[in-house]
Amino acid sequence: MSQTTQGLPALVRKFVKLGCAVFKVYSIDIQQKEDDNGTIKITKIPKMEKWQSVPYRQMAELRDFDQCQAGGVRTGKDSDVTVLDFDSETALITFTHKYGLGPIDEWCSLYAITRPGHYHCYFQYNEEIKTTVKALGIPNLDSRNDGGCIFFGHYDSYVLYGTEPGKLPESVLNDLMIEAASQSADVEYNITVDRAPNYKLRYLVE
Repeated sequence: MSQTTQGLPALVRKFVKLGCAVFKVYSIDIQQKEDDNGTIKITKIPKMEKWQSVPYRQMAELRDFDQCQAGGVRTGKDSDVTVLDFDSETALITFTHKYGLGPIDEWCSLYAITRPGHYHCYFQYNEEIKTTVKALGIPNLDSRNDGGCIFFGHYDSYVLYGTEPGKLPESVLNDLMIEAASQSADVEYNITVDRAPNYKLRYLVE
């Protein structure tokens, strides 16, 4: 895949051009803590605009990001994208083996390497997919859709590959829809993240 985009200003322009709802992230404090089982827990504490109420597209077009450490995209209907967020190389390998898929650029036409072993895969929006953690039963794989968001540009290594989102592989889509149908209707990303004690959001609205 030949076209690449990196650097916060270029990424902002790219996502706005795609029609995404983009918001400012002033800083992200990433904290690591080892639990009693020896598992490393990573907590991201962003200081950002109140992403559920700001006029995203107008904001992104009219204001600059010079004072920002990162940007964010509100996933789902507002950006017309559904995102699979792989937080480990193992999650990606498990996913591709489960669905008999090849290299990432063979089944995803717009994806980002956020940092080594971590990926954002952007697909055309599907309203029936839920925003959830451990999507498809795979640890370290989250689905981001209505009510969710992703951050970009906060790692120097964040590189976006491709031109525009394509369709989810059919077998993956079918399983995500089955999974969504089995979930309680009141499980939303803004509940599991915004109100979770281990994911503290500090809003700053201009």
